[in-house]
Amino acid sequence: MEVSKVLSRATRLIKKIDVQINRFRNMTPKEQLKFFRANRFSSFFSLKDSAGREFFYGEHGSKYFDQLCELLLLFSPELKGRVGYDLTKKSLKSSYAKVYLEESLDVSTASAQQFFEVCVSSLKSNFEIFEHHFPCVFFIEESPDFFDVGPVKFSKMNLFVANAEFLLNDGPPSDKESFIKSIDRRAIDYYKSFPWVMSIKVGGCDYETSFDNAVFSCNTALNIIRVLFGSNSTEWVRLSTGLGESLSSARIYAGNNGKIVCSLSARAHSPSGPTNWYEFLNGEGAEYKDFFGNLIDKFSNFREMSELSKRLMDAINWFGDAALELSPGAAIVKYVTCVERLYFGAQHQDFKKVFSKRISRILTDFECSSAKNSLKTVGDIYTVRSTLVHGAVSPSLGDYPWPLFEAENIAKDCILCALHIYLMLTHAFQPTDAAQLEAGLKEYECNGLGWLSDLAVQNRWKCLTPIPE
Repeated sequence: MEVSKVLSRATRLIKKIDVQINRFRNMTPKEQLKFFRANRFSSFFSLKDSAGREFFYGEHGSKYFDQLCELLLLFSPELKGRVGYDLTKKSLKSSYAKVYLEESLDVSTASAQQFFEVCVSSLKSNFEIFEHHFPCVFFIEESPDFFDVGPVKFSKMNLFVANAEFLLNDGPPSDKESFIKSIDRRAIDYYKSFPWVMSIKVGGCDYETSFDNAVFSCNTALNIIRVLFGSNSTEWVRLSTGLGESLSSARIYAGNNGKIVCSLSARAHSPSGPTNWYEFLNGEGAEYKDFFGNLIDKFSNFREMSELSKRLMDAINWFGDAALELSPGAAIVKYVTCVERLYFGAQHQDFKKVFSKRISRILTDFECSSAKNSLKTVGDIYTVRSTLVHGAVSPSLGDYPWPLFEAENIAKDCILCALHIYLMLTHAFQPTDAAQLEAGLKEYECNGLGWLSDLAVQNRWKCLTPIPE
């Protein structure tokens, strides 16, 4: 949308907010009290100027500020994805107070532009580079003290805590109040109960956005580990923000005799993991770890992601969700969604047949371990997914033979194949949307992997060859 149209719409909304504020300003205290008793939520919506004066704008005014939040991102697209809704609305309110209540500017497109510019400047002043540290449950087999998955750094907890305590106590004694010191101590003690900590820097945004992006990036790093090692080895791998099942539990029950029985149970804090997990991640599996880690680096640094990069990151996280899923039926639905996200850009009639044929072709061409009888196996898995989604089978009854192991292996192989086939599709067709991806995959199905590889090499060579004058 053109800036002029954005400002015109913003001007109309600002006028409506102005009407609401004047409406409440013209009420006597008694009239305000009566109104708030009848409209109890309206008293929650107000703003203050620099002098501390409060101005109510009510529920209607709040909706207008919500719409201004959307327009602000159209006015300044570089803010998209970098600021949270709460901070944006707070900044709009303070900017409104400055421009229209303190400076008393008339409502016009020119003042609307100034209003937005003040707000953008205020939002950008909150941008910093934040380094987030999340304790996690991870493998405890012998390994070096550090490793990484893209921009996500893993550190042994004892080393992290020693450094954190040094930084907290560095310099002259602090005048913090005792309860703040106790919070620091309790936070360190909480971290100590985990074997590893994950760290990542996210900058160019506000704190809340940075935190959310950091959590997503770290979870994606763990999901990459789940893809490479499978659900069995990573069953207890967790980020502290989403631990899920408790490390310890208790049960109280009674039998036929009515006697109360109490029991306690606990599990090891971390999975041991494969004995050679570190060697694999930095040896045979390094290509996959680095390729997938680069996706996290793009996301965490707000770099533009291609259609295929987005699909691959989504598929990795669908796989991770499935690996953590307690319901076998729900896990199968997520594994199928993972595969569908990777290799389909359109819906088809008789989708089961199209799905089975395409995925079987990919598994066979890349000589995957799940390629044997894959046409039937993929079809069976898709049938289970359809019966679950459309209600023919309940995932809660447990009376269905779930092909969970097969679904996981196929989804894993499909993700690993994507590393190679996506590169070839990029060089051959440069797909920028779902329709172009679908067209490229159809061509591949018709002509084969050798043809796709040759076309990719030819087109890449053309791109690298200077055009003669």
